[in-house]
Amino acid sequence: MSHPPDPTAAVPDLIGTVDMPAEMERIRAARFTGRDPDNLVTAIVDGDGVVVQISFGALVGSRTSDLVEGAVLAAVAAAQDRMDDAWQALAVRMAPADTEATGPEAIPDGLELAFDPTAEEEVP
Repeated sequence: MSHPPDPTAAVPDLIGTVDMPAEMERIRAARFTGRDPDNLVTAIVDGDGVVVQISFGALVGSRTSDLVEGAVLAAVAAAQDRMDDAWQALAVRMAPADTEATGPEAIPDGLELAFDPTAEEEVP
């Protein structure tokens, strides 16, 4: 006697998968460091991209304010890039292996975008 196919056979084994809420909390609690190319400024952001610390190197006093401003912005951007990398790595780990979705539909439930990729950019 033949048995009907198991309908759960096509469902991926969920044992040992990533605990998304815990991983999201881990990233939000983490700190990400970035530096400008000249190592004048170090910035630290939290898992939401909020600046929590800025440190200046010893040589910053001999630089112009415009150069220091650029160094601060570069350090913050570098730190936020590292934070983005952590969120992207989690998204990749959470994405089903058999899909090739891209765009907003590829973002796992629970991750929030800081912008609406479908919105039209307003030009002044």
